[in-house]
Amino acid sequence: MATFGVISLVPILLLGVFLTRTVRSALETGALASYGNSVQLMTGGMTNLVLTPEAFATGALTPESAALLAKVTQQLVGPKLERLEVRLVTREGKVFWATKPELNAGVVPPSPAFTDAINDKLDARFAVVGGTRIARFYIPIKFAGNPQVVGIAEASTSDTVATQAVNGRLRAIYLVLVIGLVGLWMSLFPIAMGVARVLRRQVEENEHLAMHDTLTGLPNRNLFKDRLDQALSRSTRSGHHTGLLFLDLDRFKEVNDALGHRQGDELIKLIAHRLVSAVRDADSVARLGGDEFAIIVPDVSNSSTLVVVAERFTELLREPFEINDITVNVEASIGVALYPDHGEDADTLMQHADIAMYAAKDGGLDYAFYSAENDSNSPVKLALAGELRRALDNDNELVMYYHPLVDLHTGDVTGVEALIRWNHPTRGFVYPDDFIPLAEQSGLIRPLTLKALDLSLAQCRRWHDQGLDLRVAVNLSARNLREPDLPDRVAALLRRHGVPASHLELEVTESGLLSDPDYANTLLCQLSALGIHLALDDFGTGYSSLSYLKNLPVNQLKIDRSFVNNMSEDATDAMIVRSVIDLAHNLGLNVTAEGVETLNQLDHLANLSCDTIQGYHLTKPLPADEIAAWVSGYNEQASQNTEGRSRSVRNPVSIPFQ
Repeated sequence: MATFGVISLVPILLLGVFLTRTVRSALETGALASYGNSVQLMTGGMTNLVLTPEAFATGALTPESAALLAKVTQQLVGPKLERLEVRLVTREGKVFWATKPELNAGVVPPSPAFTDAINDKLDARFAVVGGTRIARFYIPIKFAGNPQVVGIAEASTSDTVATQAVNGRLRAIYLVLVIGLVGLWMSLFPIAMGVARVLRRQVEENEHLAMHDTLTGLPNRNLFKDRLDQALSRSTRSGHHTGLLFLDLDRFKEVNDALGHRQGDELIKLIAHRLVSAVRDADSVARLGGDEFAIIVPDVSNSSTLVVVAERFTELLREPFEINDITVNVEASIGVALYPDHGEDADTLMQHADIAMYAAKDGGLDYAFYSAENDSNSPVKLALAGELRRALDNDNELVMYYHPLVDLHTGDVTGVEALIRWNHPTRGFVYPDDFIPLAEQSGLIRPLTLKALDLSLAQCRRWHDQGLDLRVAVNLSARNLREPDLPDRVAALLRRHGVPASHLELEVTESGLLSDPDYANTLLCQLSALGIHLALDDFGTGYSSLSYLKNLPVNQLKIDRSFVNNMSEDATDAMIVRSVIDLAHNLGLNVTAEGVETLNQLDHLANLSCDTIQGYHLTKPLPADEIAAWVSGYNEQASQNTEGRSRSVRNPVSIPFQ
């Protein structure tokens, strides 16, 4: 505050200096002008009484006139005019009389002041001569009978009287000026300090908001990461362990939808309060977003301490919450990781706590410790995860291949399934079975899915512009079905590429619906409302009930290839395929059979009225630039072979196995 006061006083002082100089200059100018007018009157009267225009014209005076001038000049000196020295000068600058003999010589050099006097303009200014400050005047001399300037009187006198008058006024003005500026500073200082306090509070609030969750006031992900780094550094120095717990509420979306978002927010705040009340001062609770929390437990001797902490949280959350007279029961899944056993840096520890949390959720457990059995991340896999993260930002590594789908009723190629491939710069093509689970575990599945959608929709647009009308099917993972912003993301990509929603099909698996079926159903309804086609992939391998199936907003079922491959030899598999087709048709759904590899399988499916087939009997998955040529070749060969079928139906059997 003192510093601000001193700094704010500086401009006030500078303003004071500027004003005093301006005022002094104005007063001196005014005093000089007034003084000059007086001297002009005296000099003019003096010369008019004694001299004639001829004297200036000839540049000579009679002795009588010279003596009279000297006498009159001496009489003009008084209290207000301490000293007066006068020289009479012709228009040409010749001095022909002066009050002092030593001044009566030479020629006045040309100057702006002399020129002004010739042009009938009084020139008055202060000058320093011989170390003495004087007032100097060039006074035009005119006579009543001769209005033109006939000569010039150069007069100079001490400026003591004028200076005293100026100084007297300045003292009064300075007093008023100082009082005014000090008063101004004193009135502005509290205002400025108030503004500074408001701005400081605003900065502090902004810094707090940048590092804390706005709903609960808990540290957010940024501050949490910083605290975790600090905790791990202390653990390294002390030799103790640090525990990290990731906590995710189970089926919070259902509670949120039932109570409303406002009450859902209230529940989140109550949960945050309980978590904070159950930890030590050294522990740190953070909200990472949504219904996910993280707890840092430093200075842990062994994993048994974290077991106690996890069980305490589990029991704490099982106690019902009361919100507006409504009793709400909450459960959570907790993932636990221990430093340095489960990771030697913050990112790895967070990743492993996240994996453990999903292991607990998938296993129906209250909590689970990180285990390598739940994580296929060997050192090679960890390196691969880092390379996959880099590949997501590289337009050349992740590419899409497309597997055509053919309508058995019309023989038309109706669409393609998009399959992402990783063309690693040193490893070559990495199998999807190697990097898709890795993406699931490392949290990269979200950007990977968005990448696949982006590339596929861009290709769909290019095909459409080429006159090739194909629907593109893209797979969604189980984690994608827990992303509340997925419909908005997909809608934005459709708009970006100008692709109608009906040209996009999203495939979900039964197993992907199991972790939170109601929330997944809500998400699928939002996608369906956009006009997107939905397919239930690998049907028959999951555990969906028929009552749940009938409520899903899907357009078709895809029979898993394991049933299609064996249906010609295994009567049970054939019965399952028949049952699935009949069930789907009764529910108003289309059926796609995956993994069709033989002509026998194709004929069997055609006899069962299967709608669409996909498999190596048609072709292997192809790069985007080969699809148009394959479709053209397929159409040409199919149109040449219609024997054994209706002339209006193309025969996909005519395409040989490739």
